[in-house]
Amino acid sequence: MLVFSTLIYFAFRNRFNPAAHKRLILIATIALLDAAFVRWPIHVAWWDLRLAQMCCYPLLLLLIGYDLWSTRKVHRATLWASVFLIVLYQVRIPIGRTVPWQSFATSVQNLARSFH
Repeated sequence: MLVFSTLIYFAFRNRFNPAAHKRLILIATIALLDAAFVRWPIHVAWWDLRLAQMCCYPLLLLLIGYDLWSTRKVHRATLWASVFLIVLYQVRIPIGRTVPWQSFATSVQNLARSFH
């Protein structure tokens, strides 16, 4: 959700630059797709979150290919948003397994339960 909201914020800031806005919205949508890919009904041991994330990378490559085909260069919004998405995809699982993050998640869950 952090990746999606950040990309949507920058898309909102670039709403008067149609090319950047469209690319940021598209990459924000791609950022949400890993949740859909991980829910595919594939019942094998090797299908996990890391592999589901890899399904998003070809979509980024298609967008880069479109940029190269249409403008002969990669748009700046495509480049930076793709790098942002890939870096955060790669660091979120190791960070999510750390003790500080686990204690933060537990405290948030306990806080959420107190509201019920």
